[in-house]
Amino acid sequence: MPADYTFTEEIPFLDFRIRWHSNQQLPIDILHEQFLYSSQPVSGTVRDSFDFYINMVEDTDADASWNTALQHRYDYEEKCLYLNYLNEAIRVRVNYAEKSVTATIMERALAYRAALGNWVLTIPLSELLKLHGIYLMHAACLVREGKGIIFAGRSGVGKTTLSIGLLVMGWQMVSDDEVFLVSNPRLFAYGGPEQAKVSWQSWRRFSYYLGEQSRFNGKKIIHLSDYFPGQVLDRHKVSAICFVEKSDRTKITAINPLTCYQQLLSVAFLTSEPNLTRRNSDFVYGISQQIPAYRLGVGLDIKALHTTLTDTVLSGN
Repeated sequence: MPADYTFTEEIPFLDFRIRWHSNQQLPIDILHEQFLYSSQPVSGTVRDSFDFYINMVEDTDADASWNTALQHRYDYEEKCLYLNYLNEAIRVRVNYAEKSVTATIMERALAYRAALGNWVLTIPLSELLKLHGIYLMHAACLVREGKGIIFAGRSGVGKTTLSIGLLVMGWQMVSDDEVFLVSNPRLFAYGGPEQAKVSWQSWRRFSYYLGEQSRFNGKKIIHLSDYFPGQVLDRHKVSAICFVEKSDRTKITAINPLTCYQQLLSVAFLTSEPNLTRRNSDFVYGISQQIPAYRLGVGLDIKALHTTLTDTVLSGN
């Protein structure tokens, strides 16, 4: 593994300092491109620093068509988390004691450039932030009438489409896909998105607002504040949570705390270091006990969604 980290850059995130070290400039450029969150510190005081060491290595195998599922294991002796993607074309080690991440990326993995930010940065960073009681969740966070609502669900359920639709209806947004949650003592969602990844299908649906766009593969990154000035927030307190499901029409049902807890575990990130996993579980349990929760079926009618949320979640019914 090369040790010549010629290229180094640093960014702030929340109250943390992230330092990227690499043997090539390309992976740093990709991470900058894929880093969707606001990089502005909350208080200006640096709470901690995290180092990411990135090694690009040559590979003669041009086949990058493997399963993109994450493989992970925690080594109890080393106290490190190991992540593998694309049959080890991407290998990542999270060292909790050193607060560092080491990633080895084979050239063929660049075929999945749009996912590198998630695999190499977001998921490892979420593990290090657990050390400070900050937890990443697959969820959007939208705000209306001073109330922040979490819309939780796995990738592909339609969180970004829902988010853009509600922005068009005049809502505000903290995130369209992932939120960093912290309880201090009220539950807050952080990470305000400077950018969002929008699929062609979502773009086409809101082309009257986003503008006409020729067809593109995968997802296109946009700066949300360019399209929705004044509607993008860095953070907001959370008043309710909705678990999003695809549906032929909009429908909403209140759920009990136990069901909420079970649903939250399904959208929380990795099981890893035992003590952090226990804290993560306790954190999720606390959310389920404190915040009203709903099961939300989302259809194609955004106006109906807006009305349903206004009449139920926002009114407290």
